[in-house]
Amino acid sequence: MHGLKFIYFSLLAATAFGMTSKSFKKSKKSKKANVSAKAGNRHQKSSSSKKPLKNKSRKDPSSSDDKLADLDPSLSPIMLPGKQSKKGTLSPTRTRSPTKSPAPTMDPYCYSDLIADGTAVIPESWVNVPDNAFGDCGELKRVQIPSKIEEIGQGAFEGSALEEITFENGSVLETIGSNAFASTQIVSIEIPTSVRVLGDFVFENSFMLESLSFEAGSALQEIGEWAFDRTKIASIIVPAAVTEITDYVFMQAEALTSITFESGTALKKIEPWAFFTTNVTSINLPMGVEIGEDAFYGTPCPDKTVFQPGNTVVDCEVQPPGR
Repeated sequence: MHGLKFIYFSLLAATAFGMTSKSFKKSKKSKKANVSAKAGNRHQKSSSSKKPLKNKSRKDPSSSDDKLADLDPSLSPIMLPGKQSKKGTLSPTRTRSPTKSPAPTMDPYCYSDLIADGTAVIPESWVNVPDNAFGDCGELKRVQIPSKIEEIGQGAFEGSALEEITFENGSVLETIGSNAFASTQIVSIEIPTSVRVLGDFVFENSFMLESLSFEAGSALQEIGEWAFDRTKIASIIVPAAVTEITDYVFMQAEALTSITFESGTALKKIEPWAFFTTNVTSINLPMGVEIGEDAFYGTPCPDKTVFQPGNTVVDCEVQPPGR
């Protein structure tokens, strides 16, 4: 009898233990599932709560690209992707009129609705020509810059088919930005008296450019690097207020043979490689000017020692003082 009771209670205990074990395992699995679910929710919450990355593209505030609607009521702010210049960051946005589709052009960033019969019409409300405004405009041939324009932005006409540019009398233009007329078809240009700065690469790869002059009394102080690279300019008179000829400024301008610095020049320095691979044989070098290494490298004169401060060189020959 006692043996039977022992067996009975043993079976009960085993059954109870089995059920408890199953419940424990089930509970454990349930907890695991809850933990996983919570982790997933946390991950989703974390992902969805991340703030979008800000666009850190630099914009030149003077270009007013995002305020064209204020400058000209016919243009309203529809933002299009920006583009990158090979030489530097340009304005990252463009603005288009929603009322009509622009005429087909070489590039979607061209303000083609401001071009009529090949002539760019600058809105009366503009004070600056925005960055890239007429860049790559295949139909553009001519433009006159109104007298009240103070700045021509970076790449404003770069890569366009522009052939002729003039400036209204009384121009107050002070800055012509980097790449502004690079890779255009212009043949000649006269820079207004008021211009103080020509940016880097400003006329680079303008293969047709033969004549560049400055109005009398030019206020020009700064000429950027590579400014006249691969142009056809044969001679140039550098305004008296320019203090430095920068690196590579005339590089590969193979037509260049003569450079004249105006009387009373403030020139202090000619940087290395400034006239690299030009054909300069005549130049008047101011007394006391610092001449960088290899500034005249690749030029025709066999004796580069003629290019010394204070020397006037004509056809590779140093001229007697006062001549």
